[in-house]
Amino acid sequence: MNATQAKTQANKPKTLASRRHRTERGVSIWSYKTSAGARWAFELRLLEKGEIRKVQRRGFLNKPAAMEAATHLEFEGQSTPAASFTFEQLLLDYVSQLSGTICETSRANYYHLVSLYCRDSLFTRKVASLGIADFQRLLYGLANAPKNLRPGTINTLRSRLIALFNYGLQIGACQINPVKLVKPAKAFSQSSSTVSEPWSVSEANLARKVFEGTRLEIFLDFALYLGLRKGEILALTWADLDLELGLVRITKSYSQRRTLLEGKIVTSESNGETKTASSIRSLPIPGPLLKKLRGKFTTERPNAVSPVVALNGRHWSISNLAKEYRRICNDGNLRLIRIHDIRHTSAVLSLLGNAPLEAVSQALGHTGVEVTKRYYAKRVSTFPQLFISGVEKALSDSP
Repeated sequence: MNATQAKTQANKPKTLASRRHRTERGVSIWSYKTSAGARWAFELRLLEKGEIRKVQRRGFLNKPAAMEAATHLEFEGQSTPAASFTFEQLLLDYVSQLSGTICETSRANYYHLVSLYCRDSLFTRKVASLGIADFQRLLYGLANAPKNLRPGTINTLRSRLIALFNYGLQIGACQINPVKLVKPAKAFSQSSSTVSEPWSVSEANLARKVFEGTRLEIFLDFALYLGLRKGEILALTWADLDLELGLVRITKSYSQRRTLLEGKIVTSESNGETKTASSIRSLPIPGPLLKKLRGKFTTERPNAVSPVVALNGRHWSISNLAKEYRRICNDGNLRLIRIHDIRHTSAVLSLLGNAPLEAVSQALGHTGVEVTKRYYAKRVSTFPQLFISGVEKALSDSP
């Protein structure tokens, strides 16, 4: 390369993906382009037993987050050899390096799920000593425990553990990923579905009678008549209801949020965004529910912000709501299904009443009709008959 070529090369603008920043302590940090915008990555070079071990991490939202993660990883590499990590140390190290790459709630949920089911049996064990049998015993045991965890929950835990041990492989804490060799839950779980069977028409009518006069009567009506999610109902205020026009506006959702602070989970409950943008919607309030709300507005409006309140007039906590729901179902000899499955009941009943899939999808706040079809079409046995009737009608009407 001559002097002119060298000068031209030096003056070329570097792309975001190739721009690299080197530090003095064996760390390279650079930015790159993604469809979601700029992200940052680093490569850390650690000296172990006279050899250089390279560790890369990607997906950080900004350079300071990447620098902080690199510093933490370098410190851990110098203070505690990864090969001697306990399961708890590996978990804490992993969720620490996730900071800045995913939202804090997701990071805390990850730690909460793994620690909830692994604390008693695995936390003090050396990572290098854990094998396939340990995780078969853990996951098979959870699938067949008295609480009968659903396959979806067990498979989520399995995927989190696989990611954890992939990280362990990268830093030299283990030689294999034993969790990958354990079959997914559907292969060994006694439970066949992640969704409870919705209430039948008779069970739904029984539920209306059982919940009548209880503090959850209005809650049940919102879930059953309108198919609202639990968080959407709990976030409702009187300001979201137009009792004159008979409309309800869903704009937010009440949920439980976790944050991880110094290895401890801190839980809070508050209003936040809806599940998706499609979940923001307005729905007509059915006549029976509208009548109850108008009467409730007259008697309780000055003392309550929400039409769905606990006995003390305060906001329901998610745990207390679940306890009260189970109590009412048990006392009324009503088959217990998950609160979210009342929403599924609403969808299936609507489809059985010949409501179009598009109408059900929009009312439920789904992102598209394919979501509704995937979950509910197989549960409606009348669809084939409707198809045949439509063909017969078209042919009989033709000249």
